[in-house]
Amino acid sequence: MRFTSVILAAALFGGCAHHAPTAASNESKTYKNIIFMVPDGMGLADVTAARNHLYGTGGGRLAFESLPYVGYQQTYSRDSFITDSAAAGSAWASGEKFDNKALSCHDQAPKDGKCDETRKHPQTILEVAKAQGKRTALVVTSDITHATPAAFSSHVSHRKCASEIFAWQLRIGVDVMLGGGTDVNKEPCLLPSTTDNNASLAKAEAMGYEIIRTKTALEAAQSQKLIGLFRDGGLTPQVHKTEPSTEPTLAAMVHKALRLVEGEAGFFMLIEGSQIDWANHKNDFAYQVGEMIDFDSAYKEVAAWIKDRDDTLVVIVADHETGGFAINGPKKAYADASNMEPAWTTLKHTAVDTIIWSNDARFGGAKENSDLYALMREAMGQ
Repeated sequence: MRFTSVILAAALFGGCAHHAPTAASNESKTYKNIIFMVPDGMGLADVTAARNHLYGTGGGRLAFESLPYVGYQQTYSRDSFITDSAAAGSAWASGEKFDNKALSCHDQAPKDGKCDETRKHPQTILEVAKAQGKRTALVVTSDITHATPAAFSSHVSHRKCASEIFAWQLRIGVDVMLGGGTDVNKEPCLLPSTTDNNASLAKAEAMGYEIIRTKTALEAAQSQKLIGLFRDGGLTPQVHKTEPSTEPTLAAMVHKALRLVEGEAGFFMLIEGSQIDWANHKNDFAYQVGEMIDFDSAYKEVAAWIKDRDDTLVVIVADHETGGFAINGPKKAYADASNMEPAWTTLKHTAVDTIIWSNDARFGGAKENSDLYALMREAMGQ
């Protein structure tokens, strides 16, 4: 067993050295821009499935597999061996372990919905970027108040307190938010339960945000403060989308967001392929593959934008694996992977480690998810 582990580690991490400089050459480098990409709920088998779907066995690779440094992270939360997206996102965003459901917030007993003043890092990495004068963006295929974007842009006791999350996003002043429509409070929260967010959207407009709802409007948008709400809830899954569609792809949103936030001071951007997770919760293979390809297309936009520049850190990592997804076949069919045999162990999250891809050696090797916060701050010169 030990011999097998050594061989696997060498295959995963030792082979990176000929692609890029050694870790020592990166350890003091700082970046103007950070692009943090989350294929929510993705395990390594999802990568294999999407790659084989596109190229067949022994064919090409997904675009993000070209990133030279590979690591892995433990995903457990403060109160559970199996994390949810809120706690996992908060670990990245705020550099600590949090309870499941919490958004960069510790609400100790007696739980009253208020964040206790017990945090080691009171600012999320997005807030640190704002304090440096950088522009910020959240680009997702869920609603923009969903757990992962909320973890970077709010301090709220429960992920279901969506009206509070949106109020925080406006308070922090996230410059560009693109995805599905804002959700509403569903749990006991500091703000009353809500049925719609019209008042919150009116407040956003009064603060100077332009609110758009179609891909045509996105293509034309020039606003420095932009909220794109392209569907109630999450965006339409790729496998169910019919053309012509009024909804942009994740790649189209990334393309526009990069051009709206680029500038002399730099930016922090979160990009999430939110529905890889939703597909695995449903054990729906066609749904999963469609969202994986959509995510990889979004990375192609990032890759085109960063080409010939060295001022941008890119990190790609899943918050957790969902479904216990595996590929059980086909057996004895090397070249043709068109009839892959998918399988799942659960409809829920699992506790397995997830892979990190990056263009910086500091993100290689074994990590806690909460380690990534300090690495990003270091990369920002903090």
